[in-house]
Amino acid sequence: MTNLTQHKQALEKLVKLIERQKGIAVVIDPKNEVWRRDLDLQAEKAGDNFTVMIVGAFSSGKSTLINAIIGEDLLPSGLLPETGVLTEFHYGEKKSITAYPKKDGRIPPDPVVITPHTPEAISSICSIDNKKLLDGDADDATNCYEKLIITWPLDILKDGVVLIDTVGLGDPWGNDFITKDRLPSADAVIYLINGSSGGFDADDQKALEEINSMQIRDIIFGVTRFDEVVKGYRNNMSRVEQFKDATMSHCAKYSKLSSRAVFFLDSCGALQSKLDKDRTALIRSGLPDFESYISSYLVNDKGTAQISGIANTMRGKANQMKNAVDSMAHVANLKGEAFEAKIKELNERLALAEKEKELASKQFRAQLELIIPKLNEMVDEYLKALPNEINLDGFKPETRLPTGTEALNPVLSRRKAKALSNELFVELQRRTKINLNTWVSNKALPFINESAKNAALSVQHSFESFNESIDVIGSNMAGKKVTSGASASQLVMTTLTGGWGPAVLVGIYGKEVAGRVMAANLASVAAVVVLSIIEAPLTLPAVILGTIIANILALIGGPTERRTAAAMKSALKDYRKSFAEYIDQVPMEKPGRFQKAVPVGPCLREQVKQNLSDMVMKISDRMDDALNEDYEQARHSIALLIEENRADSAEQARKAAERAKAARELDDIIAQVDAIAAEYGA
Repeated sequence: MTNLTQHKQALEKLVKLIERQKGIAVVIDPKNEVWRRDLDLQAEKAGDNFTVMIVGAFSSGKSTLINAIIGEDLLPSGLLPETGVLTEFHYGEKKSITAYPKKDGRIPPDPVVITPHTPEAISSICSIDNKKLLDGDADDATNCYEKLIITWPLDILKDGVVLIDTVGLGDPWGNDFITKDRLPSADAVIYLINGSSGGFDADDQKALEEINSMQIRDIIFGVTRFDEVVKGYRNNMSRVEQFKDATMSHCAKYSKLSSRAVFFLDSCGALQSKLDKDRTALIRSGLPDFESYISSYLVNDKGTAQISGIANTMRGKANQMKNAVDSMAHVANLKGEAFEAKIKELNERLALAEKEKELASKQFRAQLELIIPKLNEMVDEYLKALPNEINLDGFKPETRLPTGTEALNPVLSRRKAKALSNELFVELQRRTKINLNTWVSNKALPFINESAKNAALSVQHSFESFNESIDVIGSNMAGKKVTSGASASQLVMTTLTGGWGPAVLVGIYGKEVAGRVMAANLASVAAVVVLSIIEAPLTLPAVILGTIIANILALIGGPTERRTAAAMKSALKDYRKSFAEYIDQVPMEKPGRFQKAVPVGPCLREQVKQNLSDMVMKISDRMDDALNEDYEQARHSIALLIEENRADSAEQARKAAERAKAARELDDIIAQVDAIAAEYGA
């Protein structure tokens, strides 16, 4: 299946089947909240939209491409950074544009409805005032609004897609953190390259390195303004093909998708052809193939995981429900002493299962706790080496120091020194973040992954003993062999011993394939939290900038290239020294008058250690939740048998008939679920 519309229809069918299954759950066991809760969660997942983020350097053509997709000249675009907020497109029968203020008190908190629906109206609210910024008024660098929500009657949105226009990466005013914060949760990342400026360049390399450091490698590429590339080569198609080959070669370094995921686009031409209703020109723009690939990718990649997870959970719950029906039918004929003996036997086994649960939980947690000292050692070793690993190799600052008589102007000299120091400082911070993210993703998380796997294997006997007791309880009640292969703890154990690498974690962030019970995959939340929180403290004290500025000022005079090289060397030295000290500095709250500064959080070293330790213990917490869920389900089943036995014969017969009918209906539901999943190979 490669069609978003068909995928949406499949999800709608599943939601209807989930509602039927919830109704059956009430018939079979009205007090079983776990069944209904897990099925409700699957219905929520079926309603999840795919988020498609369009990213790229500022002026790479993001807003223009979205205008082409919606077929209207709506978003403002230009050569300077225009978009200062994230813009989300959601489906709506009526067109609307609403700006949501940040909660920082700069403006009233009430949402602002933007009319008319024009680039000028949007720009007046949400764009960056580049003139003020270029004049040195940095206070306007960050927009007062958090996001823009646009509802539009667009087919691709109706089929379950949220389209996000982002703040340009490498934005000279530092607004691109808004984009980076959302990247890990995207279902599809589309990176745009400005073809008219020569194609892939150093800024693209920087941005993609940082995106890859977040373990995002499923990247679709769009090379914009391709019509200008063709004109630039005077329609020499041999040269054009060389350009395309070189671009695809660059893209292949940063994406695991094939060259089929690189598209050469004429967004302006696509928009005009839609307005003119010129199908031939639209096809020539490359947009239809681009949109078709995105649809296919979402359905066959993310959609398959979505359908598979929902179907697996529905099957598992159906088996549990049918086992419950068999259990009540098997025990229904037992009366008096025979029934009491059966309940006594089940409770004895339940008591044994409780002890085995506690032992398995204690052993698993103890094994995981053993890895924390080693993890702390890894953090210490890494942070000790980190400052010297940061460099400015290959970096070419845009700021040029004043020469000749200009160097005698103290105001100009300081302005240039400040501009260069800011440029160097931002680049050093960027490289530090990439290094830190990459270490967490490539070293810390794989270590936790392997350690959790070994911990699970080392205590597997205890888990098997617990699950065997649960199986015995189920088999005794049902009068037939019952296995706990779909139990919460078994699924977590299978996931742990099968491995859950960081690339998989981030890739399914927020959309766990097998539902809540596959708890180890929920560590993806912790992984992303580690990556994002660690970035937060990297705004070093302003005194470092002051030192860099002073050293650059001392270098004013002499050949420009030599002074710039010396300034870079000096800035790197100062940054390394300051960062090495900063690692162990406790952040302090800025005191008021006559007040003492107070600590507001741990130092960077302790924060890294704490975040990673928390992630380790989250795995143990998830396992505890799963073990407790299995135990409580068994306890609840025994209580249900006792309650049923107390009912009179007529009532028992009526309920038994209803449950038998419900079990037959479950077979029909799962047959339909299997048919839907089969279309996806799930």
